[in-house]
Amino acid sequence: MNKVTSERVAKLEGRIESLERQMDRLTMGSPSQVHASEIVLAKLTPKQHVSLQMLMKGKSNAEIAKRLGVSENTAKVHVRGIAKKYGVSTRSQIVMCAFTEIEAVTSEQYKAMAGGLPKNWAEEYLGGSLRSDPNRKLYRE
Repeated sequence: MNKVTSERVAKLEGRIESLERQMDRLTMGSPSQVHASEIVLAKLTPKQHVSLQMLMKGKSNAEIAKRLGVSENTAKVHVRGIAKKYGVSTRSQIVMCAFTEIEAVTSEQYKAMAGGLPKNWAEEYLGGSLRSDPNRKLYRE
């Protein structure tokens, strides 16, 4: 193994250990015991929460851009911002990390962290028109 590969492996191993500790912390207590400052979800903007929920539904950057009313490049910026906050580099890694956190918080906790966006926003409003979404002002400003 060359030096660059060894460094990458060490970095990935460190990240895996960090994610394992985070998952242990989240799964050891009940959802009501999870504090917002302990998880990445609390650090995301409302637009990033919309992007995250759409990612979790398998939507593309183009679909995210259309929903947010931004360019596809701007949607990519939102996705990269989420990845950076989680310390990961792929969409599937984002989904894996976020899934654990979303499952660990209550609907009320999520709504508070997401600037008012409901935890079930994607299920409730993603399939409908933008006009039928009462939360659109949270992410279309």
